[in-house]
Amino acid sequence: MSKPSPHKLRQVTLSPRGEIPGVRVIGFHGEVDAADTPARRAAILVDEEGWLVRLLPSSDAPEGAPGSERPVKVQLERGQLHVSSEGPLPGVGTRLGPWPARLGYTVVLLGQTELRAAARLAAHTPADESGPTRFIQWLAQDRPAPAPEMTAQLEGLVAWYCPDADAHSLWLSILREARLAALQSFGGNPQLLEEAAWWLSRAALSADDLYLAAACLKHAGSPHAEAMLQAMLETTPAPEELQKRMAEQLLFLDAETRLSARADETVGQGVVPPQPYAALTLTRDRVRHMAGLIQAR
Repeated sequence: MSKPSPHKLRQVTLSPRGEIPGVRVIGFHGEVDAADTPARRAAILVDEEGWLVRLLPSSDAPEGAPGSERPVKVQLERGQLHVSSEGPLPGVGTRLGPWPARLGYTVVLLGQTELRAAARLAAHTPADESGPTRFIQWLAQDRPAPAPEMTAQLEGLVAWYCPDADAHSLWLSILREARLAALQSFGGNPQLLEEAAWWLSRAALSADDLYLAAACLKHAGSPHAEAMLQAMLETTPAPEELQKRMAEQLLFLDAETRLSARADETVGQGVVPPQPYAALTLTRDRVRHMAGLIQAR
């Protein structure tokens, strides 16, 4: 087979479903352990001849509003690596599929913690988001055949190739359950709190989530709270700021744990119980004000 020209480009028009003609998903970049989830990875794409390709925006593609029927175009850049239909992928990658490649799709990977919590994740997913809801229901039912479209099970992981919007919705469900797990573990078994904290750190979508996870780690006696923050924050504050933010989150957790306990007492007296995750309602500004008062003493 002749070697392709470096960075060869060609423009293609997507199908009505967003499929990229002649391009398949054969795996995802990197490797993920079943204990290090949730995770998101970019798909590895090949063309009809088995050459690795990547997507580039087409310079003359219409921007098109949502629901527009105008064709959407992308450019394919063919690389210089040819991939066989079987065997290990070049570099570091994990094989799955093959599936038709679609624009705006990503690979979401769930592992041991998410599979154990699958029955609870449904409580955090809006009913009108059918894709994530069906996927979570399939997980909660112990993954019966047939599996949802473009789903794979490999070495303790479940991989789902799905639209970015569905991936984000699923991620939010996991994040809400991880926050709730941290709240419920606070003041209890340190090992369970540490596990919940690491789960929250992997599901985090904001700096506040990471500081909350770090506060839980510190409260559980882990020596890795500061190191986790330094590794995962885009900009690492000074050590004094790290300690201040963790102290704020510890106050937040303590206040919310007390609030949750009072809510449980009222439920026992016949009051209508709160909806899932309703206990996490105390504003962080109020907690930060409390932290400032304590530090000023």
